[in-house]
Amino acid sequence: MSSVEVKELLDSKQRGRERLSRVQRCGAAARDHTGSGGFEAVEREEAALLSSWEQWERGALQTRAGLETSLSQIASSEQEFSGLSSRLGRTCRTLPPSSMIVASGWPSATLADLVKAEPMSESLKTQLNDLCRFSRDLGTLSERVSSLIKEYNSLSLQASRGCQSKEKLLDQGFRSAFREFQQWLVNAKINTAKCFDVPQNLSEASSSLQKIQEFLSDREQGQSKVNAVLSSSELFIIVAAKDRVDGVRAKTNSARDDWKNLMSNLHSRETGLQNLVCQMKDFEASAEPLQDWLNVTEQAVQESSTRLHDLAAKKQELHKLQSVLEELASQEVHLSRLREKAQLLWDEHAAGKGFVHSVSQLSAQYLALTNLTKEKASRIDRIVTEHQMFSQGLKELQNWALLTARQEKEIQLKMLTTRGESVQRNTQLEGSLSQWTSYQEDVHQFVAWIEHVEESLESGTKPCSEMRDKTANLGKAKLLHEEVLSHSALLDTISMKSAKMAEHYVTQLELQDLQERYNAVRENAMMAVGTAEELVVSHQEYQRGLQAFEDWLEEEQEKLSCYTQLEGDVDTLEETLQKLQELQLHCTEGQALLNTLLVCRELVTPWGLPQMEERALETAQLEWRLYQGRLGETRAQLNSALAKLRQMEQKFQRLDSWLRGMETKGQLRGHRRSDRTTKDAQLELIKSWQEEVLVYQEEMEGLSILAQQVLDETHITSRISTRATQITARYHALLLHLLETIKQLQEEVSCIEDAQGIFGTFSDWLSMSQNSFSTVTSSIDVVDRVAMERKMKKLEALQGDLEQGHKFLKTMREKTERALEYLEEPEADQIREEVDGRLFQLEELTASLRAEHSSLEKCIALSKDFLDKYKGQSQWVADTQNLLASAVEPKAELYQKKAQLAKYKTVQQTVQSHESAVRSVIEKGESLLDIVPDPAVRDNMTRLQADYQGLCSAAKTQVLSLVEWVKEHEDYNSELQEAEKWLLQMSSRLVTSDSMQTSSMEMATQQLARHKAIMEDISSFEERLGSLKQKGEGLVASCTEQVQAKISQQVQAQQQGTRDSYSAICNTSQRSLDRELQKHVSHQDTLQQSQTWLSAVLEELQLHHHQPPSGLQEALKQDMEQQLLSFSRRPAELETKMADNMLSQVKDSPEHADLGRLSHTWLELCHQAAKLQGHRQQDLLRARDYHRCISAMEALFEQVSVAWDNLARTDAESSSEHLEALRKLAVTLQERRATLEDLKEQRQKVVQHLNLDDKELVKEQIGHFEQRWAQLQSLIDRKIQDSVVTLEDMALVEARLREARDWAEEQQPALSEAMKMSPPPELAQSFLFDHLSVCSELEAKQLLLSQAMTDADRILAHLGLHERQRLQQLIGDTQSEVESLSVTVAQRRKHLSKAFTERTQFLMAVGQSIAWVQQNEKKAQAEESVALLPDDLAKQVRTCRNIQSSLKAYQSELTSLWAQGRDLMRDASEEEKNEILTKLQELQNTFDKTLHRCGQRLQELEKALTSRKYFKTDLEKTCQWLKQADIVTFPEINLMNGDPELEFQLLRYQQIIEHAPEYENLLLTVQRAGQEILPTLNEVDHCYLDEKLNTLPQQYNAILALAKEKQEKIQQAILARKEYASFIDVTHRALKELDDQYNDLEKQPVGLQTEEVIRLQGDYKSILVDLSDLGQAVGELNQKKEGFRSTGQPWRPEVMTQLVSLYNGLKRRAEQKVEHLDDTLESFEDHKAMAMQVDSELKATKEQLVKVNTETQSAEERLKNYHALAGSLQSASSHLSRLMEQMDTLATHVDRAAQDSSKEQVELWQDELRSLQAAVGELIVECEDRFVQSKDFETEVTRTLDWLQDVRDELACAVIVDVRLEKVQEEIRKQQIMQEEVQSRLRIVAALGSREKQKYVSANELVPAHMDTSLEEMAKLQAEVQKALSSKQVNFSFYNL
Repeated sequence: MSSVEVKELLDSKQRGRERLSRVQRCGAAARDHTGSGGFEAVEREEAALLSSWEQWERGALQTRAGLETSLSQIASSEQEFSGLSSRLGRTCRTLPPSSMIVASGWPSATLADLVKAEPMSESLKTQLNDLCRFSRDLGTLSERVSSLIKEYNSLSLQASRGCQSKEKLLDQGFRSAFREFQQWLVNAKINTAKCFDVPQNLSEASSSLQKIQEFLSDREQGQSKVNAVLSSSELFIIVAAKDRVDGVRAKTNSARDDWKNLMSNLHSRETGLQNLVCQMKDFEASAEPLQDWLNVTEQAVQESSTRLHDLAAKKQELHKLQSVLEELASQEVHLSRLREKAQLLWDEHAAGKGFVHSVSQLSAQYLALTNLTKEKASRIDRIVTEHQMFSQGLKELQNWALLTARQEKEIQLKMLTTRGESVQRNTQLEGSLSQWTSYQEDVHQFVAWIEHVEESLESGTKPCSEMRDKTANLGKAKLLHEEVLSHSALLDTISMKSAKMAEHYVTQLELQDLQERYNAVRENAMMAVGTAEELVVSHQEYQRGLQAFEDWLEEEQEKLSCYTQLEGDVDTLEETLQKLQELQLHCTEGQALLNTLLVCRELVTPWGLPQMEERALETAQLEWRLYQGRLGETRAQLNSALAKLRQMEQKFQRLDSWLRGMETKGQLRGHRRSDRTTKDAQLELIKSWQEEVLVYQEEMEGLSILAQQVLDETHITSRISTRATQITARYHALLLHLLETIKQLQEEVSCIEDAQGIFGTFSDWLSMSQNSFSTVTSSIDVVDRVAMERKMKKLEALQGDLEQGHKFLKTMREKTERALEYLEEPEADQIREEVDGRLFQLEELTASLRAEHSSLEKCIALSKDFLDKYKGQSQWVADTQNLLASAVEPKAELYQKKAQLAKYKTVQQTVQSHESAVRSVIEKGESLLDIVPDPAVRDNMTRLQADYQGLCSAAKTQVLSLVEWVKEHEDYNSELQEAEKWLLQMSSRLVTSDSMQTSSMEMATQQLARHKAIMEDISSFEERLGSLKQKGEGLVASCTEQVQAKISQQVQAQQQGTRDSYSAICNTSQRSLDRELQKHVSHQDTLQQSQTWLSAVLEELQLHHHQPPSGLQEALKQDMEQQLLSFSRRPAELETKMADNMLSQVKDSPEHADLGRLSHTWLELCHQAAKLQGHRQQDLLRARDYHRCISAMEALFEQVSVAWDNLARTDAESSSEHLEALRKLAVTLQERRATLEDLKEQRQKVVQHLNLDDKELVKEQIGHFEQRWAQLQSLIDRKIQDSVVTLEDMALVEARLREARDWAEEQQPALSEAMKMSPPPELAQSFLFDHLSVCSELEAKQLLLSQAMTDADRILAHLGLHERQRLQQLIGDTQSEVESLSVTVAQRRKHLSKAFTERTQFLMAVGQSIAWVQQNEKKAQAEESVALLPDDLAKQVRTCRNIQSSLKAYQSELTSLWAQGRDLMRDASEEEKNEILTKLQELQNTFDKTLHRCGQRLQELEKALTSRKYFKTDLEKTCQWLKQADIVTFPEINLMNGDPELEFQLLRYQQIIEHAPEYENLLLTVQRAGQEILPTLNEVDHCYLDEKLNTLPQQYNAILALAKEKQEKIQQAILARKEYASFIDVTHRALKELDDQYNDLEKQPVGLQTEEVIRLQGDYKSILVDLSDLGQAVGELNQKKEGFRSTGQPWRPEVMTQLVSLYNGLKRRAEQKVEHLDDTLESFEDHKAMAMQVDSELKATKEQLVKVNTETQSAEERLKNYHALAGSLQSASSHLSRLMEQMDTLATHVDRAAQDSSKEQVELWQDELRSLQAAVGELIVECEDRFVQSKDFETEVTRTLDWLQDVRDELACAVIVDVRLEKVQEEIRKQQIMQEEVQSRLRIVAALGSREKQKYVSANELVPAHMDTSLEEMAKLQAEVQKALSSKQVNFSFYNL
């Protein structure tokens, strides 16, 4: 019993206990009605049952505990076993598979891994023993461990054998790659060597740059060779011994370094050439404009003439020549820059000879032009001077009238006449002194140049052996010759100057000597050019001859190397022999080339042996001799091989004809389509042909062996072996073709039989499924959910059976498709039609089943939904009917009636709101009836609709009755309230009427009118009381008996109170009217009228109709609120139509239309109604969105269901494509999940506003969709998972099958190769053991294959057609490979079982010979490197020559071994023959290879010995020169030395630089030879020479750079000293000139004109500017001085001190003078402005005075104007005073004449001012007198007092004065005018007072007191005003200061 069963029993224990309890209860009941016997029996049975129950319970618990313990033990054991198994699996996986080890191809790495894996084998055994203690089947693990151990033992032996052969192959590959790289490197350096030569012009530099760039762009070849060296070295290092790894790495590193150095040198040279090209282009671009300008200027100067007739033309010509001289001076800087650029090219690149020559030519032309221009300019200057002196003297003579000394004038006249004559002759004569000076300068320059050229010609005659030196010598000679030719112009100039001095015979002799020297120099230069050209041409001929011979020899060697590979058939070999004969004839051509080369050499050797060409010649001669020897050997070998090849050709032709016939027969079938009968006939025919082919098998197998024997004997490589292999391959291909055809026919017959069987099976299944579907699909007429669910289960079962049908269909299609490939078209078309018919039937069945399933599913959902909703609505209708059927409880109060009305309105609205739910039930019922025509459903629908309509009618009737009842009560209350309100108003009116008093008739009349109106109102109220009574009675009558008494009592009380109040008002009104009538009896008429009117009014009131109560509006408002409340309480509708109806009801309610006409109390209700309308619109939108989502979900499910139905089938063409389609469907479903989420979101939005039934409906719909979604998604996921698992299983099966197939394919070549040869006897035992391990491994692979086949059979039914075919093909291939391998293994085992004893001695002798040859090869190759020193290299040559002699002597022994081997092969088996032949061939190949390598090694050593000697000589010479140059350049330069010492050091450095190109050529030769030697050296010599070669250029460049640097430093020091001295002189002269200018300016007088001051100040400032410029020069001189002082050089301290003091003093005086002139100029400006102001003021005053005098004005105005004029004159007086002060100040700055003129002008202004002041004063006095006469005392005193008070007040105010001088002076002037005016007023008042007093005195009267008081007051005011004026003047004086 399992633990699960025990657990189930324990879980059912509760049921057993319950049954036991039930038995006990039944037993107790039975005992009560049973006798004693039965009672005891029942008790015994109960006790037995109880004990059994307890025993069973204990047993079950014990069993469970035991099972749990066992399970825990099993789990721990399983865990331990799984751990050990996984550990063993990991250990097995740790061991690399044999296929991987064999495929890796690295025996050494494999051997190392196998040694490391040895402990793992022991670990495997231990772990396997640990697993044996478990009771498990360990056969697989045991076999795997055994196979691994066997495989380990086999691989160890294979790896040890493969290491040696692998190492040898890799060593050869590395040597070959390294040798090819070295050869390429040497060629690359030779090809690019010319690019490192110094280019002499732009074209050479551009061509070198282009060549380097082309080489760099095509450097992939070199990169590939370097990569080949690196890759081959890495591979060789893996398998090489440790002692050889370092050497290989050293060579690899040297190759990498050589490559990097070459690329670095090329890149640096490329950069240098680019810079050089740029500099050359820059030089040429700069030199060309200067050359053009010199030519144009020279032509202009030549065209200049001195034969001019007037002084102006002569001056103009002089000015032109001076301008030319200035331009020449400016071009000197340009020429210096060109010289610097040329020198820079020469110093940096040694390429500036041509450019230096160009600069020298330009300098010579520039110097000649300068001399010519100076000469002409001096000549014109002298002519102009003489002309000027003549003109001046003539003018003086003409101005002379009386002479006191006649003799003096006569002498002057003679001088004038002489000068005039000279002027007349100035166009034909020249000054002798100027001519002689110019002539001597040109002669000295020409002589110095000739001496320089002669020295250059002498230095050019030294011998030069190298081509580079000869080319340089030719360039120098050409430049020198061009320079010589260019100096003919200077000689012509000297000749012209000498011709003009005919009176000097010495100049003619000197000129003749110069011409002779020049002609000699020109001829020598031309000869030097010719000699140099001959040397270059002869050397070039020698080089071309050497290159032609080398090219010819290389071409012939290539041809010979092509013909030494003896291969091909007889015709090819005969053609090769003919080619060799042609090569023998060509040897005469080579000898002729060599003889011509030697003749050319004899023309070159007198000038020295060119080392590079000599070495190349020796190498070419050596290779020529070797070539002739190889050619003879090759011809002899080829002649012996041709005879043996013709024998094999006949046999090949015979077998070829037979094979062609059989191959024609084998093409029986053009295609695989035929019927069954034809296939059987073809199968029998092909089997008969197979038997015929097998007869030739033995002859075919021996054909290749025979061809190999012929090739081994002739030692050639021919196509005979290939031909034999081709024939054998054709034979085997024919045999395989026949076998394949037989196999194909058998397979085709089998496929046809399988297709027929599966077709019958599928047809039977399809018929059975169609019958089952017909049985299930019966119609349903009654809504029965149980029957529907039963039918649904059957349909689902049929859908499950469809999967099996799809599998059958898939298998049928696969097999029929395979069978259709082998059948003809008619039969194939018939089968296709039958299969398509079955497929169409299956699709129809699937579609019908899906449609039936969908319909049934929909029917079930509709029936459930209808029944649930019908039950709910029916129950609600019944409950509501009971509510409406109950009687309405009577109410007495109005509020109670209103509440009761609201309640029933709510019920009515609830009934109306259920209309949508009832309609939904009806609609669902109709949908259900469309599917299932059940009469019961239709009856239920009709009954529900009738009950609902009755319920609506009853609710409406009840609400209408309650509305009438409430309306009646509201009308009564409203009427009662209006009556009470009227009574209150009338009481107020009566009280107001009584309180009013009437005092007149009018008021009495009004009072009576008011009483009349009151009485009319009172009389009309009687009708209202009657109406109120009627309404009260109607209200009581309408009530039920229960509340009628109560309402009647309330109505009576209310009406009685109203009548009492009305009676009181009537009485009060009557009394008031009586009082009025009694008070006013006279008003009877009015009273009568009032009574008449009152009676009329009462009659009208009696006829007045009753108006409707005002409570209607209130009732309408309470009803509207109820309706809105009802609408708001109704939930939203799920159906869109019903939601739309609710929205229409809210919009179209009559209350809503009347809201606009009501008061503001209805506005809130309108807002609520609008808000409710918005809610209903939102409900409608939500319902529409919900239904749209529902539609989208249904469409999505329909789409996915169709796609799933198409993919659910398993008959896909490809499982991977089917899986991809399923994944795409899953992704599509996942992407469309948003539709479901949208539906859920819409559910959340809509469900909040629905009723309970609709909420349940929505919940059910969403749940149904979610369930369908999850079901569909799970189906797709499960299908995807199944497909993935199937494909993974298929991949595992394919991997195991491929592993078995690959292993078989890997083992097949090794076994086939082993079948061809027999192992040596001493290794036969080990080979047998290895083969046994292979057999065991084969068994393991066969077991693995059988397991894979089982798994493949399991998964084939679940795969697509494509995968199934591929897997079946793989199974077939794997089976064939394994079976073929098993056959080969069996044969190999038989062969290894034989003993190897007969040929032991012979094989041992061959092995010893191989070892001896290999030992000699190792000796010859022991030293891979070549010695560096010639002595050591000679020893290597002797050793290699001895080894070669030994090998040639061993040739006879090798021939005897071949003879012995052939004797042994006559009686041996095929395997033994192959073994002996293999050994002999190995020996022969080893011997040939060793001899060939030894010969090559000897040639290499002999060739290297010659080059080593030359290299040693060149290296020693170069090192010696570098040592001497280092000694010269090492000491530092001492700048404290004098000029002679510096000149001597400069000479030594120049000598080093001059000899540098010669040794640069030698160094380049050493570099080239050293680079060629480096790859052949050992590590020590390589390091030494590499370091030496790297150091020498650096040392050379360092020494040359140091020499140039020190040369430049000394030149700069000498130049700096010269510049310093000249700079001091120039600066000192400039300072002296400025000092003289300053002294001259100080002597110049200065007037009062500002222009003169400004001009003088400008002169001083120009001096300061010049001083500023010279200040920079002085500063630079100080810097240079400090630099000289810091380096210890002489710096001329006395001169510098004098210069600095002169500069500082002059600068200080000039600055002071400029500042002084600034002050003077400012004073002059002020003086001029003041003078102009004084003049303008005087003119304005005069004009104003004339204007005042001419105008008609009052005395007061005229006096005021006169005072203003007096103030203006006062201002002019102050200005004139200041002007005089300025004159006194400026007296020291101006000359006397200007000072006197200024004083005269001031005196004139003073006189004019005094006259104006006197005139104005007189006019003021006159005006005051007139004023006194025209005014009286009192008036004037009053005006004066007022005016003084105003003045005082004005002066008392604070005045903000502008601090500017003009404003202050203006204020002072105003104050003065005011003071004068005050004084004038006071004088006038005083005069008037005196006159007034005189009147009183004349009349003998006393002076009035007020007069004195006025005068005193005026005096007081005068004092205050005067005080204020004084304080103001003090302040203004302060500002003025």
